[in-house]
Amino acid sequence: MALRCFSDRLFPFRWATTCWILILICFLISKPTNAVQMNPECQLQVVDESIAYLEFIKKIKSQWIRVIYFQSYIGKYRLQQIDEHGVFYAWARQDHGEAIFSLPSYYITTGLSLYTVFTSTISVNFTESIKGCFQNATTNPSKTDMLFHVLRNFTRLNRTCIGFNCGTICKRNFITSDGRTAYDKVTYSCCELDTATQAIDTGRCTIAEKENWYVPFMQILVILLTIPLGAAVLVKGFNIRVDSQERSIQFNGIDLRILNHFRLQTIGHFYFRQPTTTNPWKQIYYCFMYLLLFVVLIAFGYASLVAQIYPAVLIISPAIYGIAIPPSVNIAYYHIGIIHFCGTIAIILTHLKTIFFTDQSTNHDRDNLLPQYRYLRPIKANQLNFQFRNIFVDMIASARSYDIVAFLKNLAIFLLYFPFFIMNSSAIIHVTVFLTEVVTLRLKYHFLPRQSRYMKLRSLLSLLLFMIAFSYSIITIFQVWIVLQFMFRVIITVATFIVAYSIYFSVVVVVVIPYIHYISECIDSYRRKEQLLTQEIIKLQPKVDQELYKILKAKEGSLIVYFFHDQIYNADDIILDVPEVLDDIVIKNIIKTYLLGIINRHNYQIHVGISKLVFYYKRSRNNDFDITLPYSDNERLLCEGNRKQDLLTHIGQHLRRIKIGNYCPQLVPVFYNVDNFSNIRDVAIPSELYYYLRYYAPRISLNLWQIAFNILKTTGIFFIFILTVLLHSNTWSFTSLSAAIANTPIIYVATTLSLKYFKIVEVDKETASNIILANLIQFRRGYRLFCTRGIESMPMSKLIQIAITGKDSRPTRASEDDEFMNCA
Repeated sequence: MALRCFSDRLFPFRWATTCWILILICFLISKPTNAVQMNPECQLQVVDESIAYLEFIKKIKSQWIRVIYFQSYIGKYRLQQIDEHGVFYAWARQDHGEAIFSLPSYYITTGLSLYTVFTSTISVNFTESIKGCFQNATTNPSKTDMLFHVLRNFTRLNRTCIGFNCGTICKRNFITSDGRTAYDKVTYSCCELDTATQAIDTGRCTIAEKENWYVPFMQILVILLTIPLGAAVLVKGFNIRVDSQERSIQFNGIDLRILNHFRLQTIGHFYFRQPTTTNPWKQIYYCFMYLLLFVVLIAFGYASLVAQIYPAVLIISPAIYGIAIPPSVNIAYYHIGIIHFCGTIAIILTHLKTIFFTDQSTNHDRDNLLPQYRYLRPIKANQLNFQFRNIFVDMIASARSYDIVAFLKNLAIFLLYFPFFIMNSSAIIHVTVFLTEVVTLRLKYHFLPRQSRYMKLRSLLSLLLFMIAFSYSIITIFQVWIVLQFMFRVIITVATFIVAYSIYFSVVVVVVIPYIHYISECIDSYRRKEQLLTQEIIKLQPKVDQELYKILKAKEGSLIVYFFHDQIYNADDIILDVPEVLDDIVIKNIIKTYLLGIINRHNYQIHVGISKLVFYYKRSRNNDFDITLPYSDNERLLCEGNRKQDLLTHIGQHLRRIKIGNYCPQLVPVFYNVDNFSNIRDVAIPSELYYYLRYYAPRISLNLWQIAFNILKTTGIFFIFILTVLLHSNTWSFTSLSAAIANTPIIYVATTLSLKYFKIVEVDKETASNIILANLIQFRRGYRLFCTRGIESMPMSKLIQIAITGKDSRPTRASEDDEFMNCA
């Protein structure tokens, strides 16, 4: 056998080759092993361990702290920056520490990092026994074991632990294996105490804990819940806009406000015309608002999207270094932003075109070619469900009749509606279509050529403008929707976190409840005042003329003339506001001349702003009028002057010539009956009167500025209470239920009494009705200054007037004194 083997010529070569291959394999296997194995003499030690440990003990004694993150340093370099960017080690308390430490990233981000009230950080500086042995090692398990070992020794986990300060060391990774992308799942591990030997089980420290099954389920459930909530708010805002447009109409050139609340319940739709104002400042305002809308939606839409897809990017604590959003996401949103920006610029150009090109003939031709009327209707859930049912019925009917074209059409519509129907968000489709229609018609109105020889260009440009409008509408609706959905997700997450740890937030909750209740009361008060106003105006419709007839038939009464001025140089600078009985050009000029004479004759001027003249009249049996200018209801200077008697004589003669029936043409209509599509008579009043009563009339009105300022002031009180709670949190025992119960009533009473001062005062129904009636009668009689300028005092002009005015040095004649004494 041996002779045969040696007789083979190739045997020595094969044997040598085999030996060299085996040696090479052993060398390649053994060399990496030696490279990755940690030097057994390499150890980490804590610099100034006693000082660091005292700081650690101080932190774990706080009853709020459940997790303490270690900021590990080797020299001046932080381990999370030079080694594993998203890996963090922490001490977790045994009761709730591990639950806080293992919260999902999406829960931390959508919870506004509220969990940080239970966390803290401590800086730990390590030194290597052999310089560079830890940093140069390439074996992560060995590094992990070494860090677990030094942190276990530092926190004294091997010692017997009793009571509240017991805890363990845990490790969590927020970044995937590529070291850049945020990790979606929760990956962490913790050291466990061996119950038999009362020692730390080192093998368990690096074994990853399994994620609970309900964690991803809860994430999906919250997303499915907040999607329809965001859509509902978006549709609600759309319907509010529809309601506002529907109630604001023009009738015979007069802007009216419809008061009925049931107008759209039967007709279901109406037509409205887009505003065609040519005011350049208004157009500039529109341009600014479109740019602001673009910036806000791009910023908040991107943040809302990233916070839900890659939540670890927005985690505040612990600070994660080196994390990045995938370039594909940034590139995709960049293209979305470009499309949105192009649509915004196209809309802005239409407003700029209105400023620089004001050819009315061209606009008239465009109106005939492309009317600006819109078909608008509110969106109701029951109508959408009924429409979806009809789509399904039509699809089945077309299938049974073998109408393939109709079936495919209905199938496509059904597949489009079905996902939105399942999420209860079908209304989003209608909002998108409506916005597309509005933007498309506006772009075509301003950019399509009118000449017939450009028909091919017109067709291509029409399609291009539609694509711009459609893309702009989809992106805008999507961004608004995603922002609203994220807001609801934040609200739900914060609420559930506070409920889960309610005993720790009991005092804060007691402060928050009155605050939220106050805001809801403000909003309800705003709505109640609007409903009360419209109901009372409609109810007072027959009473206005009845009360006005009594005033005009009265044997005696008063006639009030309001006048407004800032700086008077001639009679035309005085603006008069007279009742119907004095609405005569001659009488107005006489009153203006009288006022101008008084102002020019005396150094002391009358009130700057809106003032009044009060005339008293008495009617005799033969229809003669005795007119007086009483001192008790007028300023002294208004009762002086040689022309006073001429003024009173002219007014008396004017009233003698006019009978009560002649006042009707001077009366201003207050109520308008407008017929709609269903032959239902709508009650409307002039818009200027409605907006004054709704927002500016004393005692009965409430505007959004008042609501905003009240909420701002109460928010300041709210933050003062919250900061006070945080300031004294170390002195209170929040872990004791009895302590929380004892503090709760006191704080609740203090908060409630503080907010009571800012409560919106509401008058009783009878008083509100009388105030509304008085304003309606004023408007009916022809007064306008009360609803166009209000009680205007002009304080700056008044201060200048006070500074430069002196006593009249001219002697006063006895006849003038007697006239003044007898002016009543």
